[in-house]
Amino acid sequence: MAMSINNLKIFINVADAESITRAAEALHITQPSVSKAVKNLEDELGVALFFRDKRNGLALTGTGERILGFARQLMLMEERIYQTAYMARNMLEGTLKIATLPYGSIFFLVKAFSRFQERYPQVNVEITERPTSEVNRMVSEHAVEFGISVIPVADFEYELLKKDRIVAISGNPLDLECVDLSKLKQKFYVSQSAWESILPVLEQNHIKNYGRFKVVSIQTVRAIAEAGIGIGLQAESILPENTTAYFKYPIKPQVNTDFVLIANKFDDLSPAAKAFIKTIHEIMQDLEGQSRSSKL
Repeated sequence: MAMSINNLKIFINVADAESITRAAEALHITQPSVSKAVKNLEDELGVALFFRDKRNGLALTGTGERILGFARQLMLMEERIYQTAYMARNMLEGTLKIATLPYGSIFFLVKAFSRFQERYPQVNVEITERPTSEVNRMVSEHAVEFGISVIPVADFEYELLKKDRIVAISGNPLDLECVDLSKLKQKFYVSQSAWESILPVLEQNHIKNYGRFKVVSIQTVRAIAEAGIGIGLQAESILPENTTAYFKYPIKPQVNTDFVLIANKFDDLSPAAKAFIKTIHEIMQDLEGQSRSSKL
C-alpha cells in the first residue's frame, strides 16, 4: 500500500486545528483540497478519522486518535531521513520542533538558538511554549522531538539541566526571614510552570487554601512583586542578579524545581535535535563558568 505522505500531513493539520477551514488557511490551500485529502485517506484506510461534534466541531474518532500518533511518528521519521542524508553531504537542514516551559525559553533556549542558527542556518527551529503537562504530552505524542520540562517526568528519558528552587519576591521588605505558604493570608502570584511544581508540595503538606494562589505569566509575577501589590513565586535562577527592584525570600515548605531535557528516546532523535541539545550543553557549561568566575 503506497500511502500518500501529503494526505497524512494534511490529516495532522486538520486534527491540530480541529477544523477544515483553519487547516486550509494554515496550509495555504483550498478547503476542498483539504477535505479531499482527508476523504482519500479515510477511503484508503477504510475507517472514519473524524466525526462532527455539535459543541466542539470536528473531532477525532478513537481510531483517528491512534492513527494520529503513528502519523506524527512517521513525519518525524521522514524528517530524520532527510536530515541524515543532509548530514552525509556535510549539511544540516530541515525543521526541528521543540516544546518548552516559558522558563526554558528564557534561560536555556535563547542563547542556544542564536548559536545553533549561526552554525546551521538551513534548519528551521520551531519552539512552542506550553505548561508542563502540555510539554510532556507533545513529546509523548511525537508532536515535537524533545522538550524542556520539570521533574517528575514519568515514561521519558531525561537529562538534568539545572537544579533550582521556588522563591518568594516582594517589592516591599517583609518582616520575616521565610515566607510560610500555610500562614500568610495575602494572595500569591505564580507562573503556570512554578504552580505545577508548587501544587504537589502543597498537597503533600495538606495546605488546602488554593484560592490564595493566582496563576499569571512570568512577566506579570515580577511586575506585581516590583509594584508591591503582592508576593510573587517563581524559580530563583530566572531572577536578575543584583537587582534592587524587589526583595527575595526562601519559602516554606521548600519547593525544588529541577529542569530537564525530555525525549521518548535520545538515541532516536534527528541529527538536528542532537546538534541542538549539544548546543544547549555548551551554553550551560558557559553559564557555569561565568558563575564560578564571578565568585572568585
